[in-house]
Order: sequence, then structure tokens, then C-alpha cells
Amino acid sequence: MSVIPAIDDDKYHLTEFRISKSNLKHNLDLFASKLKKGCKIMLMIKADAYGHHSIDLAKSFQSDERISYFSTSYVDEGIELRQAGIEKSILILNPSPRSFKAMVENCLEPDIHNLGLLRKFIEFLNSNMTDSAPYPIHLKFNIGMNRLGIDRS
Repeated sequence: MSVIPAIDDDKYHLTEFRISKSNLKHNLDLFASKLKKGCKIMLMIKADAYGHHSIDLAKSFQSDERISYFSTSYVDEGIELRQAGIEKSILILNPSPRSFKAMVENCLEPDIHNLGLLRKFIEFLNSNMTDSAPYPIHLKFNIGMNRLGIDRS
């Protein structure tokens, strides 16, 4: 005969996390008031805003002129935002060569964090783009944290 342990409700995670859009806007007001005029603000909404619906958040801030960019981890997240009607610039933190085509087709901007990736992206653009207009990229430099970023050498 097997014994079924008693269930203790206190051992289950009943935590609930709610985001208040009015509080988010209040926080944005506060932070924006501390910045120099013209400083750009990027709203990180990667990983579905950590489970809090990146599309909803992006739509809430789409018309806020203080937000210059949204940022996601991967191209598929950026594509979802585009398909939902988000028109603001979107930075992709982890672009990969196999996603370059989809990234360019959806006007997503790569965060380039090493020279190999930069070379591959330039090669892709040279081979696949008929438009000679410059394509926006963001360069990430290693300034001492030694995580991601192009080194000096």
C-alpha cells in the first residue's frame, strides 16, 4: 500500500505578480525627468516581458515619444511585435546569421557584439541587399564587464 503525503498549501507557490501600467508610466516619467533632453530610452521587453505580454506593453508605449526603441532577445520576438503592428525601432540582442534574412525583412536592428558577427552581417548585406541605403546596426563594446562586446584588440 502506498502512502500519499498530506498536501500542505503553504508549500505551493501561490505568488502572483501584477504589472500596473500606470506605475510603469509613472516610473518612465521619473526616469525621463532625470535624463538630458534628447537622450534615447529603450524599453526591454525580451522573453515576452518575462511573461507579462510584450505585445501589450509595446502597444501601451508605442505612441510614447520618449521611448525610441523596444528590445528583444531573439528575432522571432521582434517579428511577433511587427506582426502585432508595432512600428517603433526594435533592437535584437542575440542576432544569429541564420536569422539575418528575417531580421532585415522585418526591419529589426541587430546588436553586434563580436567582429565575426559583424563580418557575417556585412557579407549578408552585400550578398542580399539590392538597396544601397545603410542598414542600422548597434555595436556593443566590451568596456570591462567581459560579458559580450567587441574587445579593443
